[in-house]
Amino acid sequence: MWIVLGLAAVIFAGLNIARWSNGMNPEPFRFLSLAFTAATIAAEYLQAAQWVKAEDWAALGDVIPTFSVVLPLMVIGSIILNGITLKSRKEHQ
Repeated sequence: MWIVLGLAAVIFAGLNIARWSNGMNPEPFRFLSLAFTAATIAAEYLQAAQWVKAEDWAALGDVIPTFSVVLPLMVIGSIILNGITLKSRKEHQ
């Protein structure tokens, strides 16, 4: 589930940049990108909680170290990509 949500966040960030670069209103895509970023993190947390409940320590040991690096990078990237269009809009007003 988190893979689908993460891909949606990336797609909407791309659409946000595309609409902004074409002079169109990117706000709906900015919101959706940030919302899907948050949903991705929540879904990953939920999956990790399920693994703890099932005492699947191997799954936790395999996945959590990777996601402790990937998820913060994804959040930072999402903030930067979506922030570009927000900051630029305010400069032009």
